[in-house]
Amino acid sequence: MERKLQDGNAIDIAGCERTSVGDYVLDRLFKDDIDYCDAAREEWVWSIGKTLVPLPAVMADGTRRVLPPGTFLASMSARHYSAGESEVTECVWLR
Repeated sequence: MERKLQDGNAIDIAGCERTSVGDYVLDRLFKDDIDYCDAAREEWVWSIGKTLVPLPAVMADGTRRVLPPGTFLASMSARHYSAGESEVTECVWLR
């Protein structure tokens, strides 16, 4: 992980805002050809979804907000893989 971060082949999203279910709200433009990780937790991202509709969300700090369409959400699980079956998010990246 450290080597990929140093080489620019991975992006550390540890500082990104998180939802109460643990998704990271990516604060920069999504790049398809790079890995994502939380270096502080030493965990790799397994799936990234893009919201298709406004998505009401409870954030990790307990606040509520609506994530606009086009927001990228990163997960340490395959939760955003839906094979095109979801009307809420579209899987754009899968490890």
